[in-house]
Amino acid sequence: MANSPGSRADRPVHLPPLQALRALEAATRHRSFSRAADELALTHSAISHHIRGLETNLGTKLFQRTGSQMTPTSAGARLAEQVRGALDSLERALREADNSAPRRWCGCRSA
Repeated sequence: MANSPGSRADRPVHLPPLQALRALEAATRHRSFSRAADELALTHSAISHHIRGLETNLGTKLFQRTGSQMTPTSAGARLAEQVRGALDSLERALREADNSAPRRWCGCRSA
């Protein structure tokens, strides 16, 4: 069926917060919420809340929790891989832009 006006493909996608996606990627890579928290300078609780929010909004589990062990589900691993690729693309784009313009990450306005 072709995409008709008003179909799901035509509606804008509401992206989750970047910090939640970064939390997913780091937690999957480290296989630890605590190590992800250390890397991102967040608390374990913050990582857990980000992951729970993603799971709720996506309607799927991203990690299988067994006692103190946590393993990414296949959906979690696939999403984390895509997020890593997107973050890599953003980093490349920022490096390219940084080579052609003065760096101004502070958010300050020049006089």
